[in-house]
Amino acid sequence: MRNIILLFLLFVGFAVNAQSKLNYSEVIPVDGVDKSELYNRAINWFTNSFRSPNNVIQYNDKDAGQITAKALFEYNPTFFVGSGPVKGYIRYTVSIYVKDGRYKYEITDFTHDPTASNAKSVGVITDAVDYPGVEKRKANQQWMDNTWKDIKEQAGTYIVPISESIKTGMQKVSEVNNDDW
Repeated sequence: MRNIILLFLLFVGFAVNAQSKLNYSEVIPVDGVDKSELYNRAINWFTNSFRSPNNVIQYNDKDAGQITAKALFEYNPTFFVGSGPVKGYIRYTVSIYVKDGRYKYEITDFTHDPTASNAKSVGVITDAVDYPGVEKRKANQQWMDNTWKDIKEQAGTYIVPISESIKTGMQKVSEVNNDDW
């Protein structure tokens, strides 16, 4: 009986500390537009949004109606005291899923990647309010919490124009089926 109680308490502890990855997604209805046309629009968006779309697209399946790419943006802390080691990049995944009459975009899997060779990544960015890292110490707890919040704020700010760009790109009729040239 004692083992069952211990196992239950352990499970509750994990459930309380569980965090979700930072995720931005939205389902957008597009009445009267079929899956094939939405797929072509998504391909056009990726082509126009990345310098080397073939390098960032990791998964592309027209039949499944999914395109997934891995991308990054530069992270420069907005604070200066001790910020050098956390400068770097935030890597993320952007996916577009298409079905007849609707599409879904999802921007997720944010991960901090510092450029300094002696720096330590803060890891996967989650919805946790404070930095969830194991190595949290009282001496640098506030600094890590501030870094964590700064990274999350910059990710949120960076994603707004991307999501708007996806919506704009998915409204444009693709020219793939245009035989009148």
